[in-house]
Amino acid sequence: MLKKLQNKKGFTLMEMLIVVAIIAVLVAIAIPVFNGALTKSKEAADVANVRATYAEWQTAMLTENTKAPADKDAFLKGPDNGTAIVLNYGDDKLTYDAGTGIITYSAKKLTDENGAKTFTWKLGTPDIQ
Repeated sequence: MLKKLQNKKGFTLMEMLIVVAIIAVLVAIAIPVFNGALTKSKEAADVANVRATYAEWQTAMLTENTKAPADKDAFLKGPDNGTAIVLNYGDDKLTYDAGTGIITYSAKKLTDENGAKTFTWKLGTPDIQ
């Protein structure tokens, strides 16, 4: 005599397929969000690096009477003319106007507290080397 099992344990194939489909939908939603957050974090690192280089230039200009950099490449090397900082998205988002001493970084995803996607700094004395 065969006894039928009274206590069936486990999931049916349909239940497993539904769970897999739900996970697939969640992953499809999460990937673009993750990519946007990754872009924002890389841009934030770029802005922080440019801000640190700007601070180096300001300090050198105030304490050592260093002249402002002549171009963007000189700005990125810093006042000690060392190794240039490397930006995550290349230096095409960064502009430097030697005549006015204005440094501008144009972000794609990152915004400041006012919602602007452009970050601007001005060197104190725009005297060229």
